[in-house]
Amino acid sequence: MKYSMLSFLNIGQKKLKFKGYRIYYRNRASVDQTIDEIFREKPYHFDTDKKEPFIIDAGSNVGIATLFFKQQYPDSTILCFEPDPEAFKLLQKNVTCNHLEKVKLINAALSHQEGEVNFFGQIYMKDADARGNSLIDTWGLQRQRNDTIQVQAVKLSSYINHEVDFLKIDIEGAEQRVLEELERADKLKFIKNMSLELHMADQMDSINNAYFITQLLKRNHFTLDIIEKNIDDIFPEPVQQWAKAAHPRLFTIRAKRL
Repeated sequence: MKYSMLSFLNIGQKKLKFKGYRIYYRNRASVDQTIDEIFREKPYHFDTDKKEPFIIDAGSNVGIATLFFKQQYPDSTILCFEPDPEAFKLLQKNVTCNHLEKVKLINAALSHQEGEVNFFGQIYMKDADARGNSLIDTWGLQRQRNDTIQVQAVKLSSYINHEVDFLKIDIEGAEQRVLEELERADKLKFIKNMSLELHMADQMDSINNAYFITQLLKRNHFTLDIIEKNIDDIFPEPVQQWAKAAHPRLFTIRAKRL
């Protein structure tokens, strides 16, 4: 990793510099993995001839993908969704301190219905590792120490009324719910490119199923590139016991509208 620690801030917040950005975060292992995946592997790169593409960042966390989008597409308009209240504070800080313009932040989860919903994971503890925080308890309760809170849920379809050049979805197991809701609202027709992080595990097949999702995207005229991730080094040691019991599988689905 070619970035260096600068200082420690209040309430467990820390700061590092990377590619000219200042990035505030809480858990070093989490931010290291996210930066490495997004900036080295570049799963969110897409080709466009637009000077000002419209991008939706669903599951923004502290904003690493948003920083990538602004580096690649400086004049883009970005709509971010993040339900974790502590991660959202850092997302706000990272957008503000890096002087990002045309970025709208929404502190809400995406789901198939609106209203308050349970949200599971590490949220308020020191050095909280937000990887895996989810609306789905099977996925969100990965560690021995977890929080359960209420967050606001919204429908993504309510925010799509014109062409979306790129939709990034990384929402820890709620992907099928969001895609089904977009299909019912007839909003998938507005999306040109999509990168979907698909999270599957035992006891989740009825609510987040790879076959169902791929068929949904195909019947809505998307071509697909599906990559199953090697999870051997993805889950940290505190999650290994959960992983052995839940048998998680991770996929990246790149979808392009015909």
